[in-house]
This record gives sequence, structure tokens and C-alpha cells, in this order.
Amino acid sequence: MKERQRQAHSHQSGVEERVFAFSYDLLAHVNEFRHLFRAMAGKHSGAAVQNVVRKLINDLVRDDLKAMLEQKESHGVVTDAVVEFVSGGLIGLLTWWLTGKAKISIEELNALFRRFAIPVVKTAL
Repeated sequence: MKERQRQAHSHQSGVEERVFAFSYDLLAHVNEFRHLFRAMAGKHSGAAVQNVVRKLINDLVRDDLKAMLEQKESHGVVTDAVVEFVSGGLIGLLTWWLTGKAKISIEELNALFRRFAIPVVKTAL
């Protein structure tokens, strides 16, 4: 996912193409190991794994925001809040999808995430 993110930052021109380019690869990975993620989502033993996944997503989102802001002044608390908000939203969508409440494809889930997250980032920053 980090490699996909680096590629997007170096090859894409618009914000919509660069930001959160990792999301499809993350969703495809979760889908590939869906049974494991679903089993971990509701168990106490899965809390450690959930924390690792959350940190991974936080780091990916933060890296994207840093890349977007490299020519602008850092926004500190606002940036941290956006990271938590976007990461929490992606995790919420993943959970919704994994529990079977969303009968949609990876592409549709990714499109929903990007449709919600990108305007938040543009507005907040």
C-alpha cells in the first residue's frame, strides 16, 4: 500500500488521483482475507490487530495529507483531526462491508470512501 501511495504521488496530477490512492489496494487485501478480518472484527483477541490496522490507515492518511500540504503551511490539530476522521470513516465502512450489511463490490466501496473522504480533506485543509 505504501508503494501504491508513492506511485500515485509521483505520477498523478490531480488531488483526486493522488489522495487515498492506497484505498483500493487496502480493500482488495481485506477482501482477499475477508474471513480473517471478519473473525477479528468482533473478538477481544482481535483488538490488537484492529489497533495495528488503524495505525496503518492513520499513517497512510497522514502521509497523503503531508504530500498535499508540502507547499502549504501545516495545520497541526486540524490535520490530526482529519486523519482520525478519515481513518475512522474508512474503518467504519470496512466493518459495515465485512459484516455483510453492504452487498457491494470493492470498487463501489472504494468509490464511496473516496466520495466521502476527498471533500472532507479539501474542506478541512
